[in-house]
Amino acid sequence: MIIDIPTKNDFYTMADHIVNEAWEKVTDLAYNFDEFDIWRRFYKEPEYFLGSDIRNLDHYWAFARPKLITAFNLILQSIEFRLKGLIVEISPYLLITNATRNPPKSDRDGNISFSAFRTLDSQDLIKVHNTFSSKVLPDQFTTWFNDMRTLRNRFMHSVDKTTDIMPDLI
Repeated sequence: MIIDIPTKNDFYTMADHIVNEAWEKVTDLAYNFDEFDIWRRFYKEPEYFLGSDIRNLDHYWAFARPKLITAFNLILQSIEFRLKGLIVEISPYLLITNATRNPPKSDRDGNISFSAFRTLDSQDLIKVHNTFSSKVLPDQFTTWFNDMRTLRNRFMHSVDKTTDIMPDLI
């Protein structure tokens, strides 16, 4: 028997926590940016404040790029959790993939936690939602979501030196 089946609220709560974490990362960067600018104008030597790798404000966001990418990934993960919440509201079993081919092992009582199953990839969330829901997601959202997934993949699966990331994207 499958146990520990998540609800829409479970996914939405996690999505909220994840987006709050992203927000904290961006606000910390913005605070540090303001502090850096004050020190830069006062001392004219920013390396006293943030180290010798930071020479001017133009370099600040390049220095912060890994944290911005992490925040961006968290935002996308939060959206994916919300989509999973919408799907779970229809049926939690729609999230499970490969259940018959590679099922997880049950415990000695015959139980399998829902979290032990492999679930849908992010690329399939909208397709599954729109197939089973009476209300499909707007094309504008679908296009935006797929564009953001493509951007995330550029950041996460390669060293993309041509794509910049700034706080306003997040």
